[in-house]
Amino acid sequence: NFSIGQIVKHRLLPIKGIVIDIDFYFLSFIDLNSATLFDQQQSPPWYHILVDNTVLRVYAIEADLIGCETEKNINHPAIGDYFSRPKNGHYFSKLLKH
Repeated sequence: NFSIGQIVKHRLLPIKGIVIDIDFYFLSFIDLNSATLFDQQQSPPWYHILVDNTVLRVYAIEADLIGCETEKNINHPAIGDYFSRPKNGHYFSKLLKH
């Protein structure tokens, strides 16, 4: 399983990003401002991800993701809405208490 603030890559697509939410019950709404990458036949969880170097937010099934070790920060205009500045390569959620 991945956690909020973890950087992930898509297994098949050239997408790298940061997990901002986890959906264990496929409760996401899909709107025109979101890109969607999922297969409803697969088991949960699904993840909301801010895609690096874009304005996109994707919704992906766990089976399609792999962890990504990187020292580079994620570049997304909404990242400051979710996380404080990274420290030692780790992002800390503004929405969760640590």
